[in-house]
Amino acid sequence: MELNREKEYTQEAADLIRSQREGTPELEVLERLFRLGVWSRGSTLPRGTLFVSAAARLSEDLIATLLQWLAKHPADAAGHKVLLAIGQWAGPNCFDALQSVIRKAGKDTETLYYCISALRFIGGPRAGDLLVDLMKIPDERVQKEAISSVMDLATGGSVSDTDSAASVPLSPPQPLEELLHLRLGQTLDRLRQSSSLSLALRLRAEEAMAWLVRNGFLIPVDAPATAAASNFEAIRAYLPDVFSWAWSSVLNVVSPFRGGPEEDKTVSYMPVSLKGRESRAVLAIHPLPAPEGADVLVPGIFYLSVNKRLVANIGLREDPLPEKVTALRVSVALGESEVDAHGEPLILKPGEQSVAEFAIPEDSLRAWCNQPTFVATPVPTEATIGGFSAELAAAA
Repeated sequence: MELNREKEYTQEAADLIRSQREGTPELEVLERLFRLGVWSRGSTLPRGTLFVSAAARLSEDLIATLLQWLAKHPADAAGHKVLLAIGQWAGPNCFDALQSVIRKAGKDTETLYYCISALRFIGGPRAGDLLVDLMKIPDERVQKEAISSVMDLATGGSVSDTDSAASVPLSPPQPLEELLHLRLGQTLDRLRQSSSLSLALRLRAEEAMAWLVRNGFLIPVDAPATAAASNFEAIRAYLPDVFSWAWSSVLNVVSPFRGGPEEDKTVSYMPVSLKGRESRAVLAIHPLPAPEGADVLVPGIFYLSVNKRLVANIGLREDPLPEKVTALRVSVALGESEVDAHGEPLILKPGEQSVAEFAIPEDSLRAWCNQPTFVATPVPTEATIGGFSAELAAAA
């Protein structure tokens, strides 16, 4: 029954394109083409992956007609609907046309959104490469959409899609092609470290990069031996299986975990690295609304107390600590020094969280909030926590 329905929808799409070949396509027809594509698949999830592009679902001459329409209407309402149809029906032979539209779009963010949609549906290394180009466009909305589309191609789709993504297989956990691997890693690295970008975008890039590393899509450099306790230099590489991906409810983005948003709303996770030992310990920064009239440093995350101390809601995810380590003492890393929690030291066991105040010098507050970094001393041993810092290895 479903196979017959797919054939019927595909045939209707072919007939619609043939009926409009001679003139300008009607908007209603283009909208219908997009809907037929979704209905014939029964899904709004990506058709391809980061590794493999989806094949064209219509004949070459019909796809050529769609591309001709796009060339005539690259940036108007008709062109936008053609881009939606291309995402549903075309294959890798459309990438040159999409690249041309992206280059000509300039600051036309609406057209760029539709291009991102088409790339998200078709997938493949070339789509990933074009999405990396879009991450470099100086518009944070475009950059966020491009990052999200890369992650949808990596995971099989977003939980915001109408259909269940639980049954969709993930892309094979293997490194990406050399050029895409290098460009994607370097671009995400630049975005997450840029002090000129919003915290929301930097977190998006940070956590996307961590997920891709953790699942084998990107291969980082080997983490160097953790320095002595007096050296608080942030760890220079992510370690597999220690960084989990969670989006902030405060920043209005959806958790990528299958089945819906997380119950435990978390702004960001930071991995704990112990000298010479494996660890799944993860520090969690939780949302913290500021009291009325408080000096807000980062909305919903950090604020100043009446005594001008930074207030943060910090937790330790409920993962086992290494043998003989029962808890972590957490302080703020500030250059080559550290700032303990005001009053009682902040000592956390797995599953615990606490609101703590830190007396960070006023002239260092803004810089620290742009690159939050914490130091942990396991009880009874020592470790460091790399804040928002990592380095991708150049492709061999």
